[in-house]
Amino acid sequence: MAFCDLKQDAGGLADIEFLIDYWVLANAPQHPSLVEYPDNVRQLEALEATGLMPAATCAALKQDYLDLRAKTHELALSDGSRLVPAEPFEPLRQRIRELWQQTFGEMPD
Repeated sequence: MAFCDLKQDAGGLADIEFLIDYWVLANAPQHPSLVEYPDNVRQLEALEATGLMPAATCAALKQDYLDLRAKTHELALSDGSRLVPAEPFEPLRQRIRELWQQTFGEMPD
């Protein structure tokens, strides 16, 4: 059985956070409202409100972020590990990898 780190492996929580940071910082000079809030959820909402990202993309990424964050918190409270069986999270991680590829090109190994 393959395992994945929900925070650090490709398509994980850190990739979502990095994508949001990039989109916010790259567009903040033209859209100062993007830096009004420091948290990822409200920054995604601001990216949608400015029209920089489609609503469906923001909604899916927000849900993926919240799901991964909730699972990592649950794991931290139980056994301290972020490793989980990879298969149930593969569709979510694939969506994030695709967004990464659309934004930056190929993911590093």
